[in-house]
Amino acid sequence: MAERLPFTREDPADQMACVHCGEMHDAVEMDRLLWCERCRRVERNRAGWWGWVIGLTFAACVAAYVWFVVHPTDVVIGGWVGTVIAAAWIGSKVGREMVFGILRARAPGAAGAPDGEAADRG
Repeated sequence: MAERLPFTREDPADQMACVHCGEMHDAVEMDRLLWCERCRRVERNRAGWWGWVIGLTFAACVAAYVWFVVHPTDVVIGGWVGTVIAAAWIGSKVGREMVFGILRARAPGAAGAPDGEAADRG
């Protein structure tokens, strides 16, 4: 029976390049799309800002619909305000996930960049 060798981190095969930034990281630190933690954090932050823009735009559309089409009465105005706030929050979450997916799908990979480094995204 063959003897199993112990797992060591010094093995160069355990190092992989992040396809987004091109830096070498341990393979266990990469996600399934081979992005490092720092790249995921940066792009998640960028997507969060865009998510709030999308969510607030969606809430403004909902508020315009409620104001001009529904014509709310003073009795239930609090319910409509809550609806608009919920639309902003849910819209921001949905927008963030959509933008994050788009950013990950469109990001340049390190494999096609010169010298193994990620291309400038501008």
